[in-house]
Amino acid sequence: MKKLLILAMMAFTFGANAQTFPQPSPLAKVYQVVGLNEMEIVYSSPAVRERKVFGEMLPNNELWRTGANSATKLTASDKFMVGDKVVEAGSYSIFTIPAEKDITFILNSDENASGGSYDETKDVARVKVPFNTSEKNMERLQFTFANTTPSGSDIMFRWADRSFVVPVKVMTDEAVKMNYDAKLKEYEGEFSLYSEAANYYLETGNNKLALEMAKKSTDLNKKFWNTHTLAKAYVANGDKKNAKIAAEESLKLAQEANYDHYIKLNEKMISEL
Repeated sequence: MKKLLILAMMAFTFGANAQTFPQPSPLAKVYQVVGLNEMEIVYSSPAVRERKVFGEMLPNNELWRTGANSATKLTASDKFMVGDKVVEAGSYSIFTIPAEKDITFILNSDENASGGSYDETKDVARVKVPFNTSEKNMERLQFTFANTTPSGSDIMFRWADRSFVVPVKVMTDEAVKMNYDAKLKEYEGEFSLYSEAANYYLETGNNKLALEMAKKSTDLNKKFWNTHTLAKAYVANGDKKNAKIAAEESLKLAQEANYDHYIKLNEKMISEL
């Protein structure tokens, strides 16, 4: 009994120590919604600690797991593109091959792969990008998402005096159409869905389809907000005459509803037409 008590106390002590002392390469996560695609990178973040990292600690032209401890992992809720490769939804390990002026970015379908278990035949995407040098030193390895739009984002890596950027594209238009079609079947005749679609297509530059959706919305039910969207769609398609008519109608509806924000939006649009 005494022996069991001692073992239990030791286990508690080790458990407490594991939680008390910080890890040399702490776990880090970065999450970003890109269009409708939820993307996350999970990695362990080592420190420079006055070492020469690239070209010495990490030799050029050798495979690297792009982090510390277990494999760095990228997870996406829907398919996306890296370079010219379509990558299906799921989790992937990230590997890189650093060189002096460029770096090869690799996604591998074995999400738990390490340097020793890496299998090139399981690569799903490879792209070579510039490996940039900076005068400013980044002490800990860091992944971020930047320049995010409805159709894509940049995966950005920084550590020590080096950095790289890998653009990814997402199939937002395809996903929107699927969701939109499904919603219309469920809520047939719902005018607000057409207006949502019109705003999305305006944002992504599909102006002709935006106008079609905006017209469908106002044909079903005219509100100040969807009539303003119709005016924006006319502007995007170069039809200032009908844009002014729609903006004036939206202004009247906004005044009746005493909605100051849309009153100002329409007054500004009318003054610019």
